[in-house]
Amino acid sequence: MKKAKTIFKPLSIIAIIFFITVCFSFYKLGFTSNAPKDIDLASIISQESSNYNSSINSKPFTLNGSYHINKDLIVPRNRIVELMPGTTLTFNNNTRLIIQGQIIAKGTKDKPITFRSSSDKHFWRGIHIEGNENFQSLAELVHQNFEFDDLADSSKFIPNDFFLKKDQYNIFQYCVFQNIRDKEFYEHKLNNHKAAIEVYNSLVKISNSTFKNIPFIGGIQLKFSFGLIEKNNFHSCGIHKTIHSWNSFTIIKDNSIIQESAAQDCNDGMWIIDSKTAIINNRIIGKGDDAIDFKNSIGILIDNQVEQCKDEGFDIDESSYAVLINNKAQRNYSHGLLVSNNSKVISYQNIFNNNLLNGVQVRNASSFFSYKDKITNNLLGIQCVFDLQKYIDNNRVFYDKFNWYLEYYKKNTIKSNSHKLLNKLQSSVFKAKDALQNISELLAKNPSLLTENKVLFAQMIKNNKGHIVLVQTEIANNKHGDVLQKDYSKIIISNDVESFDKIIPIKKIIELQSTYRNLEF
Repeated sequence: MKKAKTIFKPLSIIAIIFFITVCFSFYKLGFTSNAPKDIDLASIISQESSNYNSSINSKPFTLNGSYHINKDLIVPRNRIVELMPGTTLTFNNNTRLIIQGQIIAKGTKDKPITFRSSSDKHFWRGIHIEGNENFQSLAELVHQNFEFDDLADSSKFIPNDFFLKKDQYNIFQYCVFQNIRDKEFYEHKLNNHKAAIEVYNSLVKISNSTFKNIPFIGGIQLKFSFGLIEKNNFHSCGIHKTIHSWNSFTIIKDNSIIQESAAQDCNDGMWIIDSKTAIINNRIIGKGDDAIDFKNSIGILIDNQVEQCKDEGFDIDESSYAVLINNKAQRNYSHGLLVSNNSKVISYQNIFNNNLLNGVQVRNASSFFSYKDKITNNLLGIQCVFDLQKYIDNNRVFYDKFNWYLEYYKKNTIKSNSHKLLNKLQSSVFKAKDALQNISELLAKNPSLLTENKVLFAQMIKNNKGHIVLVQTEIANNKHGDVLQKDYSKIIISNDVESFDKIIPIKKIIELQSTYRNLEF
């Protein structure tokens, strides 16, 4: 018995040492630790890329687990990085993820992919996607001649070839983005064109994701890009322009933008500039400015609900063209719908009620065609005006904006064909400049135009063809009246559907609902 005990002790010691060695080895391999891997991913990706096939369709570099990013992480061109469900990337203060190749981040409902700062006490700077500069040709497609009939065919409205390039999309699905802010967060105007996810000259799909604690910058911004943004939740009190589309094609569906906060600069729910977009079944509550703001854009808006925004529910401005079907704009602090500055809106079965000012305001040579809308319980139902002073101010502001853009592109000449954008800006701004010059000359000769005779002045403005057609539209219980006509517009009120159908075929409007509600990607 003594001999057996003597043999057992060394064997026990050897077994314990072996067990500890195995456990330590597994720990080193990351199998027993949930702590982030503090490794230089940028160097690994770059090193692998040196012998990498130039085809973007090659096997992706895969990340699976938790990683700590201590400096800007760049995904090189012709390189795909794929993040597996449950992956977490934590970023040091002021660091960014820069995608020059392609990213595929497909989480699941139970295992989302998380992008966040490494500490709640500081912020990282978000995701910057740099695509192919040839995408700037999108601007020409966006601004090509467009008729109402083109809306009925989604392939005319949004070119089919973009739907066919699914293998080239940057994808974020079931992701969480939090604690993002630019390092110069205090400059609201400077951050007007920055966002948690910035997409340039590229393709992107962002779905089923959540944005948290993103103060003083936007949520998603696209420039010269094509994007599908659907089923996301934005619940950040400080977020600026939640979704910003500039010279892009965008489909924006089933998103929730909820922000109970005081008014602040740059705080639109959706800011659509020089773009074509389909905006379907979104809910926007409590934004500090407009819920949806169009500038020189074309769009179709279906089944959206906007409430309690500090300015307009829908702002269709600066020569925009929009079709609104079955939307609700309620309890907003200004107008339910504003149509201004040579814009055109076709409106079918929308509800504009309980807004603090007008249900609908139409001004400055714009047109509003309404069929079966409900405009009730506002301060004023429909107001139609030519606002001379605002017309002057808008042109002056536009001219100032152009000078700012010009200086910006002089200092940031990144794209080889950026002059194309400048040419378009110049073409637009010269019109504004001419209008401003004409106004100045007229006012110099007759200052009383500003205060005494706006009607006479309005008649002198070219392209002053704004008018309103109301067919079977319910306008009732508005505190200061149902329709106020002032200065310039022709208003037709009728129960005869044929009078509306001659302008816009009602059958086609109804067809638009099924076309875009069922739009698949």
